[in-house]
This record gives sequence, C-alpha cells and structure tokens, in this order.
Amino acid sequence: MNSNPIVRLTNIVKTFKSPGGIVNALRDVSLEVRRGEVLGIVGPNGAGKSTLLRIIAGLIVPDGGEIVWSGYNKERRPIFIGSSERGFYYRLSGIDNLRFFLKLAGQEFDEDGGEFRSLVNRFELETVIGRRYQTYSTGERQRFALLYAILAKPSLFIIDEFTHSVDILSQSGLASLVREYVNENSGAIIATHQIGIVREACHRVAFINNGCIVAVGMPQEISRVYFKGDEFRLILDGTTADVTDIENVEIIGIEKVGGRAIVDVRFEGGLPELIITVERRGVRVLSAMNIGEDIGEAYRRAIERDVE
Repeated sequence: MNSNPIVRLTNIVKTFKSPGGIVNALRDVSLEVRRGEVLGIVGPNGAGKSTLLRIIAGLIVPDGGEIVWSGYNKERRPIFIGSSERGFYYRLSGIDNLRFFLKLAGQEFDEDGGEFRSLVNRFELETVIGRRYQTYSTGERQRFALLYAILAKPSLFIIDEFTHSVDILSQSGLASLVREYVNENSGAIIATHQIGIVREACHRVAFINNGCIVAVGMPQEISRVYFKGDEFRLILDGTTADVTDIENVEIIGIEKVGGRAIVDVRFEGGLPELIITVERRGVRVLSAMNIGEDIGEAYRRAIERDVE
C-alpha cells in the first residue's frame, strides 16, 4: 500500500427525497482509496455505505463535492459488485457471460488455462459454470461476480455488502481472495457489516454513521483514538469483589452473567501480568483479551460518540 490514491473524494454531499422529507444520505464526506490497499467501510443500516460506493462507481451523481481519479483509463475500469448482482445475461451460461464481458473489458480470456480453472475451483463454481446464469443461487451469483471481477483486472474493486448471502465459512476466504488480487496498481473498497472481514482483509477502515465519516485509518490508529491506555476484558469465574480494589487496576465496567463476570479494566503491566495479578486474589480467569485490538469495540465506541 502507498499514499498515491486511486480515487479521492472531497466534501461529497448527497440527498434524496422521501415521503418523510429530505434524507441527507452523505454529509461532507472526504475519503480516498490508495493503491495496493483494501479499505473497509463499516456502518449500521442507513448510514450511507451503499450510496457512497455507488457514487464512486459512477452509478449515482453526488449533489456536491469532487471525485478525482488517478491514472483512470478504459483498460482498467473500476468494477462494482452489489449485494444482488444483476449485471449478467440470465439466459447465457456462466462461461458465455465471461467470454462476452471480458471481451468488452479488453481482457484476454484463457478458459482452458490453469489460473482460470484454479479460480473456478476456489469459488466452488465448477459444477455450475456451464449452466445458465438464471439457475444460479444468490451465493453462486455473488461468487461468480467476484470471479469475473478478478479476471477483468479492474483498477478498483467496489464491493457492496457482497457476503450477505454467502455462508460464514466462505466469507473469510472471499475476503482474503480480494486482498490477494489487489496489487500496486489496484485497490478495493468493501462495505460490510462483518467486522471479521475488516480484520482479515482490510488495510484501513472507515466508520460511517448518519452520512458522515466518523473515523478512518489503520486499526491501530483508530484504537489510539478510542482507547485510553491498555484496556483489557476479562471473563471471570465467580464474584468480582476481589478484583475491584487491586492496585494499578482501574475498573471500567462490570457485567455479571450467571456465575461469571465480564470485567473491563485499564492496566499498564500487560495482559500476562494482569492475569497473574487477578488470579493471585483467588479469582479464576476464564478468558482475557486486549480490547484495544478489537476493531468491533472501536466501531461501537465511534458510533456511540457520534450519536452523543
């Protein structure tokens, strides 16, 4: 990843009319996708994720702001993949769709080549690639769309809630595959609800809420904003009475669930030393984690702060 952007958005604004009045879908959004990176866009329903991606793809015209592409040319167009992909001919087979659309994209297509056959197997499409596209399940259509996108070699993968109909075991593999095919001349932007995908596939992440970007950066950069010092979450067996007054351990929050307690603390000595310190009080630590490494917790705090 380098600092040279593929596309830069500055002060993007978009509104829509609805029966209830004007909806401010995007409010003064500034963002860039860099070469060699996968950028994750995370936010609740209605936050503006899909509108943002469709504006980048050229499917929606913004009401204000500027979009600047770097090195854009007809041989390396961006490719948009939506959650209900309808961009292929229903009565053509998968292989015939690839022949047609890759030719339009100016890409050579070696359907007997090892790379293509390997990708078909990885996407688990070997039994359907010769069948009509209209017979594909939603998950097969989404995997097929990503197969096409990789073969078309776009400047930018634009993926909107792509994995919503793909089983949870496949989501991780698909996300990693996108990262694998991003290189120094391309990038990807993915809108998703799946925090796990952000952790595994994205170099940077942007949190969006109510049409505004509330945080953007590498996960560790965002952690420094939303976490003060070393914060840890302990799941303890039994009462928490013996840990509330430990020297140098600051209790942030306690939640009791059955015979266990979830305790969030600040402690500067590191996680191993914290566990030792707590267990010296006779309290059994069932599990422990560094909250500052949890992008999901950072997302929750960013949204809560934006609401406030």
